[in-house]
Amino acid sequence: MTIPRNYIIFAANVRRCAKQVAADHRSHAYTDGHVRGLAQQHRTYMPAIHHLNFVVPDLDAAARQFELVLGVAPGPVEYLSGRQVSLRRFELDGTWLVLVCPTTDDSPAAEWLQAHGPGLFLVSFEAGSLRDRLAALAEDGIAQHGPTRRGLDDWQVADLDPAAFFGIPVQLTQTTGNKNAGDKT
Repeated sequence: MTIPRNYIIFAANVRRCAKQVAADHRSHAYTDGHVRGLAQQHRTYMPAIHHLNFVVPDLDAAARQFELVLGVAPGPVEYLSGRQVSLRRFELDGTWLVLVCPTTDDSPAAEWLQAHGPGLFLVSFEAGSLRDRLAALAEDGIAQHGPTRRGLDDWQVADLDPAAFFGIPVQLTQTTGNKNAGDKT
């Protein structure tokens, strides 16, 4: 099977972006200027990117391409039945790169794929205490979008109002360290 050229270009761009995120994280560039002020206020500062979701139409083809580009094997196929997706994850220097493939035509991921094509679908930041972060964001006028839910490895996940982020899907994730726990939604 031949991998489409757009997957090759897409995967190369992801690798470049992942390297830049890792370099910025190691250099603590994200603590400069205004962001440092927010961190000192303990308000909207997020210490790291927890995971990046990329929606793809063919999970196996995308996983093979990313494995070639990243030089790391993905984890096994996983399913989030409540979200109607299958996925594979790559762990990159403390950040998860998650390939998401809709399993139905009417899931949010399928709608995004139909509207935007393959690509970045969601950015999730580490939250520490999800409850505290959501309360601080609410004070700043940033609302939660939908209920908090349990994700992979018992992650507690809260979507934020996309309007606050120029239409970009952003969420917060609190990890519990309880891998493979419970029903994944």
